[in-house]
Amino acid sequence: MSAMKFREPNQVKWVGVRPAHKGTQILKQGRATTDDVTLYTTPTGKTFYLVHYNITIQITASSLISAVAIRDSSGVAQYYIAYLNDAPNGVYIYEGNFDPPLEIPAGWYVHLDRNSSYGPIMCSIFGWEE
Repeated sequence: MSAMKFREPNQVKWVGVRPAHKGTQILKQGRATTDDVTLYTTPTGKTFYLVHYNITIQITASSLISAVAIRDSSGVAQYYIAYLNDAPNGVYIYEGNFDPPLEIPAGWYVHLDRNSSYGPIMCSIFGWEE
């Protein structure tokens, strides 16, 4: 069951736009050129709700692995938002929304993985934490 806390007790009488959330909005962007980069880490006692992502991966030579991963607090990749393995040269763009939002627990982080130095990864994420 979701831990989201933005529900109203009197939902029958809503008028206008549905309420959003009680958290803090997060918009992060970053770029990994030759080294791995941690884009965002969920603070202790919070949950990050990932709503939108935009990823651009540029491959300029045979690349071993280029990926955007969600890693747990011990550094193990739990799942990937984007993953390219030995892709041909070019620019790859991934964009999407999570509805309902993807819940990322405290201590977990969004990580840009580079196993080679062949082209950058650019990523932006949007969501909220509460």
